[in-house]
Amino acid sequence: MMEHISAALQNAGAVTGLVNSAATAAQSIKGLLGKPDADTVQIRQQVSELLDRLIEIQTKHASIQRDLLDLEERERRRIHFIGEAARYALQRTELGALIYELKPSHANGEPAHAICASCYDQGVKSILQPVGHNTLGCGRCEGRFLAPDGRSSPMIAQRDRPRGF
Repeated sequence: MMEHISAALQNAGAVTGLVNSAATAAQSIKGLLGKPDADTVQIRQQVSELLDRLIEIQTKHASIQRDLLDLEERERRRIHFIGEAARYALQRTELGALIYELKPSHANGEPAHAICASCYDQGVKSILQPVGHNTLGCGRCEGRFLAPDGRSSPMIAQRDRPRGF
């Protein structure tokens, strides 16, 4: 996130320089127009330079707006994740893996589940899924976590066997 803030500040600094340059060009044009024997070629050059600076300012301004919108979106996601993350508690499984389990008091009707500790640390909620006997897997980072077999934990969902087996 700091690189986006740095980019926005750098662009803002560039805009300040461009605005000063455009103001100087405008003053120069004003001075040329105030002369009784105004040189139209020189005025055209100054107007062209002023227009170039204004286009650069518009480009930098658009870049700053994109950076700020990106920062706003990142902050919105960060705040959402903080609220979501408060629903989970760091737990060590019976087999030693660290995972974040949904607090029963914050389930809001959701079934018991856990999220990846590595992804959690990166601000991402990634629900762990059974991938083998006593193993939960993260679909995002592909982490694997040893977990209980489900006999004493509500975290592992039981699956019904298909009919006929």
